Amino acid sequence: AKFKVACKAFMRAMSSDEHPNVIFLDDVQWMDKASKELLEIFLKDTEMKNLMFILAYRDEDAGLIKDTFLNQNKYTDISLGNLDVEATTEMIAAQLGSIPKEIHDLGTVIARKTQGNPFYINQFLKLIEREGLMVYDDMLCSWVYNIQKIEEETKVSDSVAELLSNKVRC
Repeated sequence: AKFKVACKAFMRAMSSDEHPNVIFLDDVQWMDKASKELLEIFLKDTEMKNLMFILAYRDEDAGLIKDTFLNQNKYTDISLGNLDVEATTEMIAAQLGSIPKEIHDLGTVIARKTQGNPFYINQFLKLIEREGLMVYDDMLCSWVYNIQKIEEETKVSDSVAELLSNKVRC
């Protein structure tokens, strides 16, 4: 109980009109019981006015999260969907230091294989690099890949859980 009181006092002291705070918590669905209880204390404290929490969680856990934390509080629910081909291509281009139109074929394949999920896109890029399907060419100062080999040699199911389990097995 003393710890919770001390945490509340600390958060109130750290958040003022001049210095509001934002706390981002990712993967809230994995939070342990003690952390949930502490977060609930913060969210229900009406005297804590200059503190904003951003909670990130999977869509499939939305009901549980909303019932646990958000039923008594003001909140805005923002659902983030998967990326389309253009956004996937832009994301990959930014990571590879390329121009989107030069890697549109790669973006199209990866968008289809990952269903545009940003986490899966990153994992897929790591996979094709690890498998030697995409390599950095020092002479060209760019990434080189064979789109047909990537299509044929990456057997990814609709679930990237398989992609991640393949990573663990390697």
